[in-house]
Amino acid sequence: MVKDWEMKHSAKYIESYRVYHLKNLKRDREQHRKYYHDHRPEIIHKLRNTRINANTSEGMHQFYGVMKRPFPKDHACEICGKKINKKGKLPKLGYHHWGDVAEGQEIKGLWVCRDPCHTIIENPEQTREILARFETLKNIIDSPSMKESLRIGK
Repeated sequence: MVKDWEMKHSAKYIESYRVYHLKNLKRDREQHRKYYHDHRPEIIHKLRNTRINANTSEGMHQFYGVMKRPFPKDHACEICGKKINKKGKLPKLGYHHWGDVAEGQEIKGLWVCRDPCHTIIENPEQTREILARFETLKNIIDSPSMKESLRIGK
């Protein structure tokens, strides 16, 4: 019986809601802006601590309602210790997690700065290759034959 009523009146209800929303759009936007401005720290804190992006078999997926470790009170990267200011002039901290992710579960991870720590964590092989190349070039430049060629070049 209820479904029959919903089916019969749903288009009418949707249309009345649309008309109301269009009439009050400016007011609603202003209320939303004011609420966001007044409650911005709590909103950001809630989103930061309950939402996470993760790769799944279907591709990138955003999970809500997850439980992360608490955000560092000193706003510092947990790997390099770099301080992050609240104005965002330095890179922001991201939550690097590992393991499977499911909504409503506790996620293990670290709060790290985006660059360089997160980049190094995500691409350890590339980092090893760069370090190995640096060592090779350093050894070539430090070799006696290179020092002699540098003196001759002067």
